[in-house]
Amino acid sequence: MTASYDSYIKFWDLNKGQLAGKINTLSKCYDMHLSRSETTIASGHNDCGIKVWNSKTKEVVSKIDGAHGDPVSCVRFTPDENYIVSTSKDDCLKVWDVRTCKLVNSFEHPKFKVGSYNNKFCISPNSQYVVCGCKDGSVVFYDLKIGECEGIVQEQHKTQVVACEWQPNPEGYYKLATADDLGGLLFWTS
Repeated sequence: MTASYDSYIKFWDLNKGQLAGKINTLSKCYDMHLSRSETTIASGHNDCGIKVWNSKTKEVVSKIDGAHGDPVSCVRFTPDENYIVSTSKDDCLKVWDVRTCKLVNSFEHPKFKVGSYNNKFCISPNSQYVVCGCKDGSVVFYDLKIGECEGIVQEQHKTQVVACEWQPNPEGYYKLATADDLGGLLFWTS
């Protein structure tokens, strides 16, 4: 499944390498995320809204109009599927209740500046932390459970961090990777 800067979420047959279906979201789509159970899709849009889709029927289940002050650049379900987390170039990270689509928490910080619409954050496998890169190369760790910044690591990247990915390790500790827009890639362990 992919989101494109047109208005479609596209489904691909990986065996055939062919388009298998699509959803017309009716607005430019910057990002999408499939829930772990594969039953629901969240999509972020240039109209500053978030849409939640039934992945089987491809129908809108709910909408969050005006979720951000700028187009939504990244949306993710928490692994436990209780929340949707979103961010935007309005430099705000927001946490939404999946059932009610109500705002649970909002995070802003002077160091938290989203550099582009391609900036992608990640959520820890235990649904506790969000890790997001910043325009100045900082990496922000936000604790979803207590609704506060856990820490900001500065001066590891020399340019904006555009992607973060958190992967569980079978030995019980976690590995995190962050990438910047000049190709720098850092690996972190807990």
